[in-house]
Amino acid sequence: MDINQKLEEIRRKPDEIRKRYVWVSVLICMLFIIIIWIFSLKENVKSIQEKESVLPELPNISEQMQKLNNSIPSLKDELTDTQNTTEKQANDNPNLTK
Repeated sequence: MDINQKLEEIRRKPDEIRKRYVWVSVLICMLFIIIIWIFSLKENVKSIQEKESVLPELPNISEQMQKLNNSIPSLKDELTDTQNTTEKQANDNPNLTK
């Protein structure tokens, strides 16, 4: 059946029947919207739970940052030692600088 024919058939029916069609259509649309809303709500709750699961890791990150900050002076010392060694080798062997 063509949709135009179906619409014409509905238009010929009494007002009470047409109102039923409207309310059934409204109900179907609302159910569809509610279902989408429920799935969206589930995703939002899941996202919030994932964010909460990440939050306990923050102290661990701050501990790691503290360790990194503590290791920076030793890295600086190692780089200075490497630079001094390289300069000494360059002074000892003049062929390396050419």
